[in-house]
Amino acid sequence: MPSRDIHRPVGAVAGAGYSAYRAHLRYRRRPAPAVPVVAETIGGFAGGWLGGAMPDWIDPPTSPNHRNFGHGIATVGGAVAWTADFVLDLQEKLRAQADNLQANRWRLASGAERTLSVVAEFFLRLLAGLLNGLIAGYASHLALDFCTPSGLPVVARGY
Repeated sequence: MPSRDIHRPVGAVAGAGYSAYRAHLRYRRRPAPAVPVVAETIGGFAGGWLGGAMPDWIDPPTSPNHRNFGHGIATVGGAVAWTADFVLDLQEKLRAQADNLQANRWRLASGAERTLSVVAEFFLRLLAGLLNGLIAGYASHLALDFCTPSGLPVVARGY
């Protein structure tokens, strides 16, 4: 049974990679702007670290047969399908707000306002990447658990 020591690092790498990929898709310029991609990749790393542990927060690993709702293929798939549009919409709103801050930075009068604008833009891009990282980290956890002898339940088991 893979442990937290495996799930979190694998989730972080998966989250960073998926976030970097999604950021490159979003910006589609060649080369993609560095700051947005780096910010989303860092956010994806953090989100993957959290997402890699999330199934075990839902179903605490008290025994090798602890896998229930948070590990169920149908329950997790249904939750992803139900929230996918919401997550993509929220992510696009975060990116649009960050783009707006970047585009209007020249209008700010003081250096402190510009610095705050840069920090806010970076934070919004970080959050956009965090969403991708959570998804990829969670998926990596399920993929690792699927490869164990216990596998994953198709639906949540009742107790």
